[in-house]
This record gives sequence, structure tokens and C-alpha cells, in this order.
Amino acid sequence: MNDLSFKSQHNIVKIQNFKKAIKKKKNNNKKQLFNIRNESELSNIKLNKILFNNENNHTKSNRKIIFGKNFNGKDKLLKVKKVNFYDYGQIYCELLAYKLLKNNKNIHICKNYKNIMCGMENDYFNKLNNKHLILCKSGNSDIPIIIFILEYIKGVSLYQEIIENKNHTKKLFIDFLKQLFLILYTLYSCGIHYNDKNMNNFILVKKENMQLTFNINDKIIHYNIDYFIKVIDMDNVYFTSDDADELTIIGYIINKRNIFYQIIECNKSIYKEIINFEKLYDDIYYEQTIKTVEDMFDLLDNI
Repeated sequence: MNDLSFKSQHNIVKIQNFKKAIKKKKNNNKKQLFNIRNESELSNIKLNKILFNNENNHTKSNRKIIFGKNFNGKDKLLKVKKVNFYDYGQIYCELLAYKLLKNNKNIHICKNYKNIMCGMENDYFNKLNNKHLILCKSGNSDIPIIIFILEYIKGVSLYQEIIENKNHTKKLFIDFLKQLFLILYTLYSCGIHYNDKNMNNFILVKKENMQLTFNINDKIIHYNIDYFIKVIDMDNVYFTSDDADELTIIGYIINKRNIFYQIIECNKSIYKEIINFEKLYDDIYYEQTIKTVEDMFDLLDNI
């Protein structure tokens, strides 16, 4: 064997070992994000309520169904999604977001208990409803699916309450903006940029005169609400720095390119007669009086 052929073979072995190492690293990361289960652990799971069903107009894109469900003796949300080429990025981002939020104590963010990947027949997936069971199988199947097992909240979506039930009270919208601000504060502090205007992602529960606290670096913030809000979806996020201080995070939240301003604009026409949006925008963007979370809450209480 000449030196050249020996070096070539040596390089091939090095490349093969490198590929094995990369594959092993990817597999380890996957194990941290979700568990792979076979059909014996997921068969005969009865679905008792569909909260809402999102259909994407793109024929090759995902179909997401969220069920309210009794799972292992406790109520859970089961979010069932196809794993496909078009939506893999969103699924990975959601898995990573929940991993970053593992130690989160913000009660307005839905807890993620576990994530399961398995196979399912495509026809069966498309017929999933409250009369079907989730029948997963190991080995080859039409499609891989992922099931996010989340904290269950007995309530209605914010979209349903505002648009369908036409609850246009000032207190509802102010309570929502306060809790949205705290949700975004926690997400930015974890390096997560939330970018989804879908109001179905927020579940609302009527809680009259509920006293709550929020902790920022050992500073306790007290606030009072009548409508409790919790976000249940993290598939439209990307990731930023997680070492910002309070003032910097507030700057991220109120930036007009970000979701806080966009959601206000989307609902402005509904509440324009009962909320002084001119004062709200003057104080935030022109006077620039919002330096702390308390400043934002004081402003919302007085518009």
C-alpha cells in the first residue's frame, strides 16, 4: 500500500468517525427534547374535547389539533401535529422553547410535561376527533406525529371570548395586556422571542378579583385581575440573547416590530371607544415613560 492510499483510507475512517459522532450528538439532543414511544403506551387514549383545530391553507403543511384530555388520571392538553418537511423548524423551536422554560415559574405560561413521537396512518390522523382514540404504532407508518402533553386549562380561547362571544369589556383587554407583558418578559429573559398573533393561543379563565404576584430579580410586583390568561403554544418563536436587564427587555417588548404592539393594533378597532390608545402610545413611544414593569401596569390602569 502506498502512502497516498494509506492517507486516503485514514481520512475516510476519520470522516466516518466524525459522522458517527455528529449523529450521536443529534440523537442525544433529540432524547433531551422528546421521548419516542411505541403503540402500547399510547393506544386507547380517549379524546374527550377538541379545543380548536388549526388548518393551514398550504396542502403540504401541518394540521394541528389540540385536545382536552384525561391522561394518566390528570387533565392534560394534547397537541397533535404531523412532523413534516415544511413544519419541522417550528416543531424544533417549540421543543427547544419548552426546554428553556423548564424551570419557569410564570403561571401565565403553560407547562410542558413531556413530548412523544410515534407513527400514525395518514387517513386516521385526518379523521381525528373527539370520538377517536390516538392509535400510535411502532415501525413504518404513513406519517410521523408528535404529541405535546401540556398543562390543562379549563377555559376558552381569547379569540372565542372577544370575537365570538363579543366580550369587549375594558377590564378584559387591560388584564390581557398586563399578562401578555409578563409572558413576553419571561420569554425574553429566557432568550425566546414570541411572534404569534393567533388569539387562540391564549386560554382565558374568569377569576374575579384575583390577586397575583410577579418576581423580577427579587422585586415583587403585585397585580389584580378578573380574567386569568395562559399561553399554550410556542411554535412561532425564535431565539435571542438571554442576558438582558429589565429596561432592555421592556425595550424589546414595546418595539413596534414585535408582538405586543401588533396585538394591540389588531384589536384597536374593537376597543377604540373605551380605551385611550392615543395616551397609551404617547406615553410608550413619545414620552418614553415606561422604564419598569410597574410603569406599564400604572399606565394600563389609567388609560
